[in-house]
Parts: sequence; C-alpha cells; structure tokens
Amino acid sequence: MRRIGIAGAGVLGRLLAYQLGQAGHQVTVFDPATGPQPPQVHAGAAPAPGYAAGFTAAGLLSPLAPLEFGNAQAAYMGWRGLALWRHICRTLPAATDGLPLMRQRGSVMVAHPSAPEAAALLLARWRNAQDITADWPAPRPMRGAALQALEPAVAEQLDGWLLAAEAQILPRETLHQLCLHAQGVDWRWGTAVRTIGVASIELTDGSRWRGDWAVDCRGAGASPDEPMHLVQGQALWLHAPGVKLARPLRQLHATLRLDLVPRPGGVFIVSAQHTPDHAGTQPLPDAAQLQALASALVPALADAQVKHLETNLRPARQAACPQIRITPGLLRITGLHHYGWLLAPTVVDEALPQLALLGR
Repeated sequence: MRRIGIAGAGVLGRLLAYQLGQAGHQVTVFDPATGPQPPQVHAGAAPAPGYAAGFTAAGLLSPLAPLEFGNAQAAYMGWRGLALWRHICRTLPAATDGLPLMRQRGSVMVAHPSAPEAAALLLARWRNAQDITADWPAPRPMRGAALQALEPAVAEQLDGWLLAAEAQILPRETLHQLCLHAQGVDWRWGTAVRTIGVASIELTDGSRWRGDWAVDCRGAGASPDEPMHLVQGQALWLHAPGVKLARPLRQLHATLRLDLVPRPGGVFIVSAQHTPDHAGTQPLPDAAQLQALASALVPALADAQVKHLETNLRPARQAACPQIRITPGLLRITGLHHYGWLLAPTVVDEALPQLALLGR
C-alpha cells in the first residue's frame, strides 16, 4: 500500500482516486470545491467558480472528434477509452434514478447540404487514418428518409452520417458515483493547492501533505512547465420534454462545432466550440444564439425552456493531446483539451503501470 496525494477532483482526479482506492492504496484528494457535487445553477445566473470543468461537459464520447485536429493518437486513445468506460461504468451503480451512466447507441454527424466541406474533411481524415480506424464501424450516410427514420426530430434538409460506435456518458452522475464509491479515499474539499513537489503537496494554508506519490490533475489550475492555452467551453441546458432524440448530434461547419446531446428528463445540452483554425478569434455564441443553432438541427427546440448556461476552461497543448510526465514520486497530467471524458480512462490506464514500475 502506498500513500498517494491527488490535487484536483475532476474527471482525471476522481478516476485515479477510484482505481487507486480499489487497488488498496491510501489516497487523499485535495480540491477547492466545497463538495463533490457542482453548485446549483439557475437560469440567468453564472455557475460558481472553482468546480471541475468535467461537470460542464455535454458527455459525448466521440473518438472521431480528435481527427478534426488531425490528431490520430488522441483518436486512438478515445477509441480505447470507450471500452474502458464500459468496464468502469459496469463496476459503478447506476444513477440515482436507475439510468445507466453510459449509453452506446452511436451519434449522428450532420451537415447542411450547402456547406458539406467540414464534414467531408473529417471523413477524409478518418479514411486516411485506416491504421487507427480499421476496427471502427465506418460512418454510414443517412440522408432524407433514412435520417428521418433514424431520428424523426431532426430537420429534414440535413445530411447525416451514423457513427455507430460512439457513446455518451452522464458527467455529473458519473463524477458523483466515482466519488461515492472510491474505497478508503480521503476527500479534502475546500482545500486549495499552492505547489506540488516530489511526494509532497503544499496547501495554500501553509500546511504540507507528504506521502509516496503526488499527482497533479488540476487542469486549468495547474502550472505546467510547458506553455498551455486555456480553451473556453460552454453548455446550454434546454428543457423540452416533448422532444425525442435517441442519439447525440454533432454539426460541423467552417468556424464552429456544435454538439447536441439528449439527457434524461427531456433535457438537452447544447455545446459549442470553435474549429482549430478559428479558436479564440471570436466569442462563442450566447444562450439565444446557441438555442437558435440547436433549433436549426431539431426545430422543436425553438420552444424549449432555457434552464441555464455554463462556462468553464480546459487546458490545451499545441499538440491537442494529453501530456503524462512521470518522475519518481511525482505524476503530472494535463492538456486533455476538449476531450477530458473521452481520453481520461486511457490516460489513467497508461499512467498507473508506470507508477507501479517506478515505485516498486
């Protein structure tokens, strides 16, 4: 048994704590949030700062998405991540209402016939990465009546491609279950970290934790040696109980990528991010613009009730791929970009054997 301190209780921090606790290690997690759940957010109000960006995620698990950045390595890590998440979610109880934490019904990529270029580019990158994507189900074109039969709520004029292997996860519920069922983990909420060193973590109150390994999973709160840029993410919550959508939708065009993810209880999450060539060049859409974009995909969402809009920051490397740095007694992980949920289990799966090798 080793004593392991983890700074940051986001997706990576909780997943590491859960797996290390299952293995019998003594784990302590430090996080500035007031508790394991995000604060309540109401329409027209901004969420309180200091909670994990993983709570803001829409929850679409898309191995195809990193190919938009031309990053075949991250795409392959995401493909592995789907299988790892299936295993992890089988070891966790379902959400409190009995719903599964993960569903793998596929997703649908859509494009307007007048602007097919972005989707065509991504599909070309999929074909060019056959050494990575050979085992993936090929995107299946779904146009006209075929798309309407698959997802009747989708606008009739759109072209689509079914990505049969893709999945979605419930971020808030999964984060909570990882915390609740991490065996023997000491969660130090309301505790901010100042610096992290070899087998030690200095807190902002001047105290210091010492053990066998220190792990930095603070994401945007970390201070890595390699320059990082922070990528803004946001999620609009809409409530439309009469609208039925079985699979997440993703729309690609020249400047913006839009994800529309159905959740239980008639909730839909609308998430937008700029394409690589336009990141940071202009503001992301506001709540009204996001709803308008969503209703262009699913017209019935024009009448949906706006619950709230969340924003958060994610650290990204120039390579748009996570970085794992290990020295004896110290592990640093950062740069998961927009793909924290997709890549986290693979990053943990790669990092933990190295910790065992160096620490024994």
